[in-house]
Amino acid sequence: MKRKVLLIVLGLMVFTTLVISAAPKVTTITYTRWAGTEEARDFQRLVDIFMSKNPDIKIVCDFLPWDPYWNKLQTTIIGGAAADVVSFSQQHSAQYVSRGALYEMTKLPGAKQLLDEMQEGTKAAVLVGNKIYGMPVGAGVRAMIYNKAMFDKAGVPYPDSKKPMTWDEFLEIGEKLTIKKDGKVLQYAANFHKREMWESLVVQAGGKYIDDYTRPTKILINNKAGIEGLQFLRTMVEKAIIPPWEDDWEGAFGSPDSAVATGKVAIMQSGPWALSPLKQKKINFGTAPLFVGKKRANRGYVNFLAISKNCKNPQAAWRFIKWMCGEGQLEFTKTGDLPANKKYFEAAKKLNPYGYPPEIMEAFFSEL
Repeated sequence: MKRKVLLIVLGLMVFTTLVISAAPKVTTITYTRWAGTEEARDFQRLVDIFMSKNPDIKIVCDFLPWDPYWNKLQTTIIGGAAADVVSFSQQHSAQYVSRGALYEMTKLPGAKQLLDEMQEGTKAAVLVGNKIYGMPVGAGVRAMIYNKAMFDKAGVPYPDSKKPMTWDEFLEIGEKLTIKKDGKVLQYAANFHKREMWESLVVQAGGKYIDDYTRPTKILINNKAGIEGLQFLRTMVEKAIIPPWEDDWEGAFGSPDSAVATGKVAIMQSGPWALSPLKQKKINFGTAPLFVGKKRANRGYVNFLAISKNCKNPQAAWRFIKWMCGEGQLEFTKTGDLPANKKYFEAAKKLNPYGYPPEIMEAFFSEL
């Protein structure tokens, strides 16, 4: 009887040892990105999906608002304490990509092939020569989002969801949508991202504002096209179609991402990331492409993921990036960016995973 009990105990010990030895070793990596409260929930959901498919990797996230994010990123990269996977928007990336702050990804398995899958306009941001220092994950594009009730009240027809207006056509409807009383503006027709708008207008007028959009060395705005583009922006301000320049991002008439939600602005220039608050407030909204000058142009962003140079587990970090920029793209795009990956960009257009009618998303896809 004692021998039988001993055998059972030994058997349980062997079984327990086998179970323990079979459990996968878990590698922990860190991931950081700019995100508001709702965006942070969306990105945490993405990370949770990845971890459910890859139980041997644990990801600890650090999400911060826009300005604090870039401040912390600079400090941690200089101090050698950056997160393993870091997020970049193209306009804030040149100093890190070109100065050796990031892990070179060229020889990671499948990196070259994955970069080949990306839309052409997204690749330059992550390359130095032929070396890869990041992977495009999303394209941030802004279109015009408008309040249908305000258009109805002003007797203005809704803009076409596919065909852009001309500058003159926009000025015409803009003057009808602006409301003044006793010399004071009560309602502006639109609120645009001023810096990005003048950049777009210079190009629409047939010019360029810098020599290289990824790593600029010269400003090229002081010419006929540059002046024409800036003059159109000035005209919109002078006609009180848009608010004058404000130092604060969120002014009395909201920001380009929130203006329509204030009830004081008919049109704002934003991306899919700004639609959820409008839906929550039950605002009946539509979208349209940005107006066009001599040529069509709209400022966009390339957002990409990179591995910090001090990362101790680059293979695990790469698996996460590869998923985000590959099979995870249809989940990623629900956060607001359009897919950088050509295959999933086309799939998103077809499958519409956004929770909005296809005609709402059409304007954003047309801008890319």
